[in-house]
Amino acid sequence: MKYPVLAILILSYMQYYSSASEFSTTATTTTTLPPSSSSISPKGLFMGLLSVAAVQLFVTLPYYYMLRHNIIHRPFVQVKRSTTQKPFWSGLVSHLSRLEGFVLLGSYLSLTWMFGLMPPSYYNLERHMFEWDTAIDVLLQLMLNDLYQTLAHLLEHQIAKIYKKAHKPHHKFTSPELFDAFDGHYMDTICMILVPLFTTCHTLATFRSVSVWSYIVFGATYANYLCLIHSEYEHVWDRCFHKIGIATAADHHVHHRLFNQNFGHLFTYWDRMFGTYTSPSEYPKYFVGSSNKNKKK
Repeated sequence: MKYPVLAILILSYMQYYSSASEFSTTATTTTTLPPSSSSISPKGLFMGLLSVAAVQLFVTLPYYYMLRHNIIHRPFVQVKRSTTQKPFWSGLVSHLSRLEGFVLLGSYLSLTWMFGLMPPSYYNLERHMFEWDTAIDVLLQLMLNDLYQTLAHLLEHQIAKIYKKAHKPHHKFTSPELFDAFDGHYMDTICMILVPLFTTCHTLATFRSVSVWSYIVFGATYANYLCLIHSEYEHVWDRCFHKIGIATAADHHVHHRLFNQNFGHLFTYWDRMFGTYTSPSEYPKYFVGSSNKNKKK
């Protein structure tokens, strides 16, 4: 599973050098000078927040509604889970209004953008949206962010005081539902979501001129996939995703059930490298795996 990681890093390295001359001629005018707070346009911020909200409201939540109401039939991830679920509409309100969820995430995005704390290239709204650089940067952001989040997650589990205060409240869900994705402590959100987000963009900015478009696509993908991996249902794409190293809902349920395995959220590469990955199929008494025998009643 390490080969896709190496391929992506090599591709990024080649892309960087192939575009070096372009960056060298434009860097001093478009990417290296930090914008002053008085000159920052909120346009990029609004587009980013709107994209996250649009995917959540018009893709993720309608899909989950159809799962919950048997319009789409999928099996539960866990074999021995209760058939009693949280009421959909009250759960939806709680999900969208939690301080430690979209409220804190939206506040972070607004403050870092409007105070000029993002890399300068993010503020250049004249960049083309549809280009290879955008796709490469989205993938790099997803992988780098997942590495930082995995490390932060491991650290939270290793330091007892941090675990008890910040992360343990989220582990009350041994068989989580989608609406549990951001149900925890605000310190957990800061340590495992906001810090990795900030370090990801500034790490990538050291060797890539990242556009706001890639940041928007990354953000919408990331925020919504965090919800989907907490879903109590297997997804139709899970088997294909598992084969290429993308983490599935079952992979994340392993962490909630076993606590000390599967610390990554988006990919399984880092857990495999650190020796902390466990496949759901190794625990058939807990997880349906690929058998799909645990059909929703």
